[in-house]
Amino acid sequence: MQHDPEMVIMDEPTEALDPLARHALFELLSEFKSRGRTVFLSSHNLPEVERLCDRVGIIRDGTLVAVEAVSELRSRKLRQLEVVLAGEPPDGDLVLPGVVSLQREGRRMRFVVRGDINPLVRELARLDLEDLVLEPPHLEDVFMEYYRPDSDENDARDG
Repeated sequence: MQHDPEMVIMDEPTEALDPLARHALFELLSEFKSRGRTVFLSSHNLPEVERLCDRVGIIRDGTLVAVEAVSELRSRKLRQLEVVLAGEPPDGDLVLPGVVSLQREGRRMRFVVRGDINPLVRELARLDLEDLVLEPPHLEDVFMEYYRPDSDENDARDG
């Protein structure tokens, strides 16, 4: 990178780096990007991809199945939500918009949510909550959706 190229191509750039060297590399790559240069990297470390990349390509079985902005991929995918009720949970099944799955353990409920969370939050606001934790969508979850045998992405590509 000393000769200031327009683009650098890196394969698993942090594979053998300690945390200090990894941090220094992230700073160097961020500064490189801020000058309008392109960083093209291949990595299995998806949290690092999230941190470094604006766009990602996902390859399945040797075929490029997606090229999108990281933010766009996250906006369409699954999120984890955990709620702890202040009192006893309501009797019967809860019908909550966008919930793909629900696990109940006493006053604690864990949800997997797809899409817009606002309708779900409005419904949860009717309950007496002690705690609510909403995880941001992670690129790893998005990536795994492309490898699920019955995923929409596979249907769209195969159909």
